[in-house]
Amino acid sequence: MQDDLPPVRYKVEAQTEALCRLDFERLWHLCGGEGAASDTFEHDVKSVMRRYRLGPDRFARMPAKERTPHYRTLERVVGSLRDQLETMHPHIAWELETAGINHEPEGFLDQSIGEPHEGLSYSEYLMDALLNELAIFSDILRDAQADNRTPRGKPKQNSNLETTIRGLGAVYQKHTEREPMAGYRYNDIDESQPYQGRFLNFIQATIWAFNGAQKPSSHAIGEAARRTFGVRK
Repeated sequence: MQDDLPPVRYKVEAQTEALCRLDFERLWHLCGGEGAASDTFEHDVKSVMRRYRLGPDRFARMPAKERTPHYRTLERVVGSLRDQLETMHPHIAWELETAGINHEPEGFLDQSIGEPHEGLSYSEYLMDALLNELAIFSDILRDAQADNRTPRGKPKQNSNLETTIRGLGAVYQKHTEREPMAGYRYNDIDESQPYQGRFLNFIQATIWAFNGAQKPSSHAIGEAARRTFGVRK
């Protein structure tokens, strides 16, 4: 990791570089498409790959005893901030309003005319917007906990890969009007690419270009695709 970049900034730039490695014309032709790849195709592929990470998704396998304290801390902090904003002492609110004048963007009052926040000072507008965003974030916290409960039994090691393949399958079907695994072939003689077919060629090229290396292996990608779409070998 570059020492001069904070972790989040580094991840964003690394992802941007990975997306730039995708050759959308080649990917479109691997899908069996003709002509130039459309902007919509490029957008759809990028939307899927922005959520992809190489390797097992360790967060999907995080034990409940490790996951729960993080959510409890977030809930406590968000809840406390909401309470502070909703029950703020009038004198503190006045001090914030006065200080906010120095931070008010040029033209704020004029641009507020006809908007829901018309009549609010800049600090009042920020606090009102923050309360709304915190309410939404509280809903996200609740849903995230419910959607990511650790399942019983052995966790999947390639859940992130399978999710990505499912997303690319939706892109493939949308733009080609063909089922992803239709006409796929398994050739145990070809060790370098045992799973073959237009969709499999497409997802393999996409994932390898994104990773900048032939990882995961062709066999791992094919197996994940087979499991994702419930196809027997």
